[in-house]
Amino acid sequence: MKTLVYAIIKKNGTLLILKRPSDKKSYPNYWNLPGGKLEEKELDIDCVKREVMEETNMNFSPFLKVMDTIDYDGEEKRIIVFLGDAEGDFKLNHEHSESTWITPNEIKKKNVMPYITRLFHGVI
Repeated sequence: MKTLVYAIIKKNGTLLILKRPSDKKSYPNYWNLPGGKLEEKELDIDCVKREVMEETNMNFSPFLKVMDTIDYDGEEKRIIVFLGDAEGDFKLNHEHSESTWITPNEIKKKNVMPYITRLFHGVI
């Protein structure tokens, strides 16, 4: 089973989300948290740090695992989400078409990945 690891990066009461490009096979134009696929023999915490660096050019310091669930949307996969801080100059890489910092309340107005809706259910 594939494992995907994501980061909630907070700054001044907002969260960083990234938009998937329109040419993606699954979930084109959906907003997602920074993160990606866990490599073989890689620890989830190392994966999220690597993926945040690759996608944003920032150093991510996770301090809390806030989600660890199985997602059955399309194919079975494990979804892990860490909350943490990030430092460095943000730079969006080629994997996403846009980025924005939004409040948790604004998430319900965006076309986000299903796990994000579940993650913030009851919070917003």
